Amino acid sequence: MSNQITNKLLSNNVPYFSGTNGYPHEHLLSLLNSASKEIIFFGLTCSFYLSEHIKEIIIQKSQQIPITIIILKPESKHRKARYELEPAEAKYHDADYFKETVIKRYKDLKYKCDQLGNSQLEIYLYDFTPVFGIEFIDDTIRVRLYGYMKRGTDSPIFVLSRGTDIFSYFESQIRSICKSAQLIPIESI
Repeated sequence: MSNQITNKLLSNNVPYFSGTNGYPHEHLLSLLNSASKEIIFFGLTCSFYLSEHIKEIIIQKSQQIPITIIILKPESKHRKARYELEPAEAKYHDADYFKETVIKRYKDLKYKCDQLGNSQLEIYLYDFTPVFGIEFIDDTIRVRLYGYMKRGTDSPIFVLSRGTDIFSYFESQIRSICKSAQLIPIESI
């Protein structure tokens, strides 16, 4: 499935970045800093957004606009299955390690935002097989695919703009996930 989506995106001349360092990171920071409507992150771990710089932006923006972060439940059978497909160096295959390193930090982030009194940050867990990660920021969607023996960070980052069929597809996917995927508030674990 991942290869079919990649081929479709490439055949439609969808812009993309290779890798996660350099310009793709600067592009993300630019989108986050200028966000004025909403931010939604959906993925396997979303641990990338726990860097100090991005956390600062999330804390600030959570007072201005809705921010939703959706990550795979630590004990999910889908996490185990996904990590069987990832390279051996993928580090979040162990649920306890994931809770100690990622979930705890997200709970701390939520607490910091809530302490400011006007937080619009929501963090949820899901329990189904992920095939892509999404960064939805205002009128831009960045998509990362999860492939066989590839981490999400190995994927090209496809950049989609509002007004295209591909944008509409991924927007409908993230809206459906937010609306009907039986999301679990992070505070409950």
